[in-house]
Amino acid sequence: MLASKQSSPSAYKRLHDYAPFHIMTSDSFHKVLHNRLVNTLCDIYVLPDDDEEDVRLRSETTVLDRVLGPVYQKVDQWLKKPDVSCLDLGSARGDWIDQMAARNPGAEFTGIDLVPSRRPPTALGPPTATFQIRDINAGLESFHGMYDVVHARNLTQGIQRWSSFIVDAADTLVSGGLALFIEWDYQIYNASKIPYKPTSPTYEPNQRAPTFQVPRSATPQVPALTHFLSSVIRASSNAGSHITAVHHLAAFVERSHQFKDIETRDIWIPVIPAPGADAQERKTATEFRTAFVGFLGSCTPLLLSHGNYTTTELSMLEDAARIEVMGGKVPIYVRFMAVTAVKK
Repeated sequence: MLASKQSSPSAYKRLHDYAPFHIMTSDSFHKVLHNRLVNTLCDIYVLPDDDEEDVRLRSETTVLDRVLGPVYQKVDQWLKKPDVSCLDLGSARGDWIDQMAARNPGAEFTGIDLVPSRRPPTALGPPTATFQIRDINAGLESFHGMYDVVHARNLTQGIQRWSSFIVDAADTLVSGGLALFIEWDYQIYNASKIPYKPTSPTYEPNQRAPTFQVPRSATPQVPALTHFLSSVIRASSNAGSHITAVHHLAAFVERSHQFKDIETRDIWIPVIPAPGADAQERKTATEFRTAFVGFLGSCTPLLLSHGNYTTTELSMLEDAARIEVMGGKVPIYVRFMAVTAVKK
C-alpha cells in the first residue's frame, strides 16, 4: 500500500538547503544548552544535534547497520513487495532510509525527527522520501493506516510513555504490516553477559578524579562508567523520559494487543572484546568504541540540566569513565534488543 502524502508546513523534501551547522548558534529548531546544540521541540530529549553528534552517529550507524543485518533482512522482505511504504521514527540524518532505499528502490519512505535532516542526498541518488519535523509524543494520528513498515531505533531517551508510543506506532500500519523496535538498555556487561553493577562515587574537592566505593566481592569493575550510565538513566527520568521501560520492550509490544508473531532478539556489541575474541569482533569493538566514547560527551547537556552535577563533577566523572573504556582492562559489552512484530 503506497502512502498518500499529506501536505504539511513541517513536511519537506530532502534539499541541499539543509547544510550542517558549522557555528554554535540557535535557530527555530535548535538552542544552545551547555555549549551544545539541542532541539527546541521536545524538552524530554536532551542529547545534542550538532556536528560533533553527527560524527558520533556516523560511527554508531556503521556498526549497527552491520550487526543488525539479520534483523533488517526481515524488513527487506516487506519492502521488496510492490507499492510499499515505510515510516522511520527518529530518522536523524536519514542514513537508515538511504541504506534501505538503496536496497529497495521501489519502496517509499517517510522520516520523522525533532530537527531537519542535516545532510544532502547520498551519492546513490535521492530516495523517494519525505521528512517531517514533529514530536512523536504528541501522537501520530495523521499517519493512521498509511504504512507497511514502521521502524524505530534508539528512541528511548525521547519517549514519554512507551505504552502510548507502541500503540501509536501500531496505528500507522496497515493490517499485516511490520513493526521493528530497536533499543539498548543503558547497561554494560562482562564477557559472560552479566551486567556490571553501579557503584557510589565519592568526590573530594582537591582530587583530580572521583573515587568509587567498590564492593570487595565484586567482579572486575568499571566503576566510573557504570555510575555514569546510571546517572544517565536517572537524569533522563528526571527530564520526563520513560527510559526505564526499555528493559521491558517486548512486554510493552505484547501488552499493546496490537501485534502477532512477536520475535525478540538480543544483539551483543563489544566495546572491549573478551580475551580470545576473533578478528571480526575486535574490528567491531574498535569501530563501536569511538561512538561509545562519543556518547559520554553527548550526555553533557542532559547531566548538567537534570543530573544534579556541577560542571567540575561531571568533567571528572566523564574523564574517569573515558579512561576505563580506552584503557581496555576488562571486557565490556552492550546489549541491543530488537523486537519485530506483525500488525493484527
